[in-house]
Amino acid sequence: MHYTIAIFSEIEKNNQIQEIRKKYDPSYNFIKPHIGLVYYFDKKPSNEQIHIILKSITPFNIKLEKIRAPSKSNFIFLDVTEGKEKVHKMKNVMYHQLKLKWDKPFSYKPHITLANLKSKKEQRAALKEIKNTKFNIKLKIDSFSLLDVSEDLKTIKSRKKFEFS
Repeated sequence: MHYTIAIFSEIEKNNQIQEIRKKYDPSYNFIKPHIGLVYYFDKKPSNEQIHIILKSITPFNIKLEKIRAPSKSNFIFLDVTEGKEKVHKMKNVMYHQLKLKWDKPFSYKPHITLANLKSKKEQRAALKEIKNTKFNIKLKIDSFSLLDVSEDLKTIKSRKKFEFS
């Protein structure tokens, strides 16, 4: 069993995001739109670790509005533009409390995945369509979710939501 931690908030209720993901993101039916915080890890967090994390973070607001298409992948992201320093703090608190290391070959930029395409050509075509969409999404972040992920990383078995005090 693997675990991951993400913010779901009210993102899934945004039709703009859902319509784009339905068309361009193969994980549309696999997982709801989210902001990833802690990538796959093996040891389930203890109640004490969760309690410390919850005490370290208070509710805050974010804004999503900037489209980004990284040159080294075929993804298209909707970036957090306001409140990203608080999302960073949240991620750092979690990695510290869970005794994990950030070992990814990229820097962390809080975002929602809008598209995951097979080629640069597909990415460019989708970006052409998506970039005309105006995003100005404001959300209150007051919780995070712990997800159980199958060994092959293809199935989420359950989700437990933790709300900030």
